[in-house]
Amino acid sequence: RRLVRSHRSSPYDRELKPNAKIRDELGEMLNYPPSQPLTSEEKDMIWKFRFYLARDRRGLTKFLKSVTWRDPT
Repeated sequence: RRLVRSHRSSPYDRELKPNAKIRDELGEMLNYPPSQPLTSEEKDMIWKFRFYLARDRRGLTKFLKSVTWRDPT
């Protein structure tokens, strides 16, 4: 996951917008209850579209759950 995320850090991330299918998937994830764990694929998708999700208040909790807090880097 670290490689995916470091590869996905670019100045263009702020303008990145999901297509209709991914937007629907993100919407489903935002509606998950707080106790539902996210898969690694879901975490990577949330990280990829983190700036897009910043517009939705529900996105903050999902973003915080997508961060690997035990990773020292």
